[in-house]
Amino acid sequence: MAYRIILLLALSACCGLAQKPRSPTADGITTLEAVNDNYRYLITGNKQDFARNTRTSELYRKRFFDARKAKHPRARGYYNVSFYFKQLADANKAILEAIQSNRHGDMDTPMILIPKIERRITAITGKGVERKWLTTDEMMQYLDAGIPYRSAANHVLPYATACWDPTRLQQHKSGQPVTPVRKPNPRSR
Repeated sequence: MAYRIILLLALSACCGLAQKPRSPTADGITTLEAVNDNYRYLITGNKQDFARNTRTSELYRKRFFDARKAKHPRARGYYNVSFYFKQLADANKAILEAIQSNRHGDMDTPMILIPKIERRITAITGKGVERKWLTTDEMMQYLDAGIPYRSAANHVLPYATACWDPTRLQQHKSGQPVTPVRKPNPRSR
């Protein structure tokens, strides 16, 4: 019984100290603003992709109806591409909602689905889907490979493809070993 009371006291203390999404941090900004700053590349990229994927889905949907009316053999392909672009738009929206609601665990599923959906679109259309941001898995692969990156600030996560050294990315994508950049030792001077 005493163990339960101690556990309840510890749990209530932890809940009381938890940071609320709209409460100010030590810097004077809210937690949600700090999170938005950390994920700025991811938010910007997903907003742009959501708009583009929604437009593209509607475009292929119209092509599907026109092709179906004309009994064109590509009608099924247009329908599939429209469906997959709609799935991409839904995944972009889910990522944005997860960041805005401060539930970052909800980003995992869309982050895993996006490359799979893009591969399906590429298989049908023969064209790759351009994206200016990275999924968590892609970013971790680059970090593990030792590819150097630069970001707007130390706390901003490098989700943008522009943050990464393009020559090292080409080495990594071609299967060549990437030589990590050595930072100069300030004491050696």
